[in-house]
Amino acid sequence: MTTKAHPEFCYAILPGRKRAVILIKRGEEGYWPEHGMTVEEAERRNGLFNVTPAMRTAMQVGSMFGWHLPGADPERAEELYSNAKPLSVEG
Repeated sequence: MTTKAHPEFCYAILPGRKRAVILIKRGEEGYWPEHGMTVEEAERRNGLFNVTPAMRTAMQVGSMFGWHLPGADPERAEELYSNAKPLSVEG
């Protein structure tokens, strides 16, 4: 279940594709490719909206496996994903 605690959207890296930026929307299944966006720009935009690496990871879990799962809970994100890395060091 999504809440207002989830950001409206965030940017992430497509798993298995080092530099492929995707957009994840709160409560939506799947993702939207962001062709031409750099990882650095995605990271900058996440920062503008105060999306932490842990929150981004929770959004990825929700979009891939279901928003009802504990791993998608934004209030547990920092606890669960405290070792999440910025986009620029992933991959």
